[in-house]
Amino acid sequence: LNTAARLAATFNGELKRGNPALKAEGRISVSGLRPGVDGLWSLARVIHTFDGNGYHTRFEAETPT
Repeated sequence: LNTAARLAATFNGELKRGNPALKAEGRISVSGLRPGVDGLWSLARVIHTFDGNGYHTRFEAETPT
């Protein structure tokens, strides 16, 4: 039941400028996007990439428990 409740609110994002401080199980605060997205999120998965286009960070977040 807890897993189903968490999956109801998920958020995926990408930072064009990577942030090495982001890690799985960390928290992020989102503001200035839109209602329903702004607020506190728990990071479920974080992927850091460095390639010819620079350093990027992609993440999957869910509502914190």
